[in-house]
Amino acid sequence: MADPHEAFLRQLTPVLPELRAFVGSCLRDPAGCDDVVQETTIVLWRRSGDYDPTRSFGAWARGIAVRVLKARLRQGARWRCLDGAAIDAICTSWDQRDGEHPREDELQALRACVRELPADRRDWLRLRYEQGLDFAAIAERLGKSAQAIQRAVHRLRETLATCIRRRLSEGS
Repeated sequence: MADPHEAFLRQLTPVLPELRAFVGSCLRDPAGCDDVVQETTIVLWRRSGDYDPTRSFGAWARGIAVRVLKARLRQGARWRCLDGAAIDAICTSWDQRDGEHPREDELQALRACVRELPADRRDWLRLRYEQGLDFAAIAERLGKSAQAIQRAVHRLRETLATCIRRRLSEGS
């Protein structure tokens, strides 16, 4: 018989980056994001017996994360966060794409859009998404404030999303 601890970790480990990305898309506070992901992981562990293996583990984890996030907001957490309806919409969008990977045309558009960015901005994205550094660590390296880096990376993501949509619409 398989060890339940090991089985749980085998399901959780691959979805953790997506769970962190999901929570981060709802919450613009890195420390708050870490707190919500950690608390979600604890709730997932405690409720692991409730998991229905016919359902996506990632979708189940996101559902728990939404409950944790909303509970923390009701308790008065002072994060820059989307409202409940927006969080639900993001969750629905993630659920619809669950298990999907970006299409090749989306990846090509992303690569082209990243190449259009100034070199220093591409470096900021590498530090954040390839090296996984938090905003404070990036700010320390660059001699800027963490808040300035966070705002800049948010703007870069918006710029890339707009560029990708434009390229995809031009290609169709």
